[in-house]
Amino acid sequence: TANSPANPPSAAAAVTREFAVVRFQRLCGEFSIPVTVIGSTSAAMGPQADDTLANVLQSVEDTDGGLLYETRDQFGLGYRTLISLQNQSVAVTLNAAGRQIAPPAPTYDDQLVVNQWTVTNTDGYAAQATLTSGAVSVQAVPNGVGVYAKPANCNASAHAQVNAIAQQRLFVGTVDDVRYPTVTVNLAGPGVAPLFASVPGLRVGDYLQITNLPATVGGSATSSQLAWGYAETIGGNPQGWVIVFNTVPEAPFTTGYSPGVYSVVQAPVQGVASGSAVGSSVSGSQLADGAIPGLPPGATLSARSIGGVGSFIAS
Repeated sequence: TANSPANPPSAAAAVTREFAVVRFQRLCGEFSIPVTVIGSTSAAMGPQADDTLANVLQSVEDTDGGLLYETRDQFGLGYRTLISLQNQSVAVTLNAAGRQIAPPAPTYDDQLVVNQWTVTNTDGYAAQATLTSGAVSVQAVPNGVGVYAKPANCNASAHAQVNAIAQQRLFVGTVDDVRYPTVTVNLAGPGVAPLFASVPGLRVGDYLQITNLPATVGGSATSSQLAWGYAETIGGNPQGWVIVFNTVPEAPFTTGYSPGVYSVVQAPVQGVASGSAVGSSVSGSQLADGAIPGLPPGATLSARSIGGVGSFIAS
């Protein structure tokens, strides 16, 4: 378990309010797991549970809202903090008209849609966030899409963080935009030579932009995505070098993202008094700066995110 001889159960309370990235590094160090970390600022966590290493590491991701992944340059684990995912500069720009990507394949589905989240903390406190009005709200079609509800858990040091986790998971689940599950770059193709350094150098979670998209795919001519993982194939033909990025919308990781009108209330759960309002219905444009959640991971090969992700608001 994570409470190894170096970290006995009696010491668990001593790491209350330990920052998520610090807990990740400490635990991996205790188990001699090589790590890579992107970012430094992260969530303050509650007491460490007496649980398996996998579950405790998962709670780091669930609470901070970053991305836990397998590293590509060593047999180890990586963690990218939520703050490092936010408000990024574009790392790579791919010109669709210039054939720098394979023909784009947008998806019009509800795979990532969640318009009501109920998040429960380890101390039993629960918060529920609901998109009450907007294109992807809980209202019936055509005013919304109906109720898409999911539960989640976290290990936050303060109840205010739980409210923010629920709220911001909601933002990620209510993106009203064209989705591109994969973006394929053939580095042996025409017009890609200038990208030989930047495309293979993309890290998990980096911001890539696709420009000059054809009108036939719908949406705007420019699409902003995060590289949530990738699969790289070298060979297969004499000049084969193909990287397929699993991508998720970048918009919810930008300060000021507005999904519509939402509410955040304390959720009634067993052993807790009936729900009371902890936040009022407000416009998404009234968001505080800085706390945007993570997303469900896509399927990947060479580098992949591990498990689900959560979110937090900086304390």
